[in-house]
Amino acid sequence: MKSTNSWKHSLFCSHRARVDDVINDVTDDVVFLK
Repeated sequence: MKSTNSWKHSLFCSHRARVDDVINDVTDDVVFLK
């Protein structure tokens, strides 16, 4: 059970990192447009 949770946790963390990268890209685009 614990290994399953850590697997979900690592998957969730990597997903969050990807989402943060996308948000940062969008933010950079918005700042560039201003």
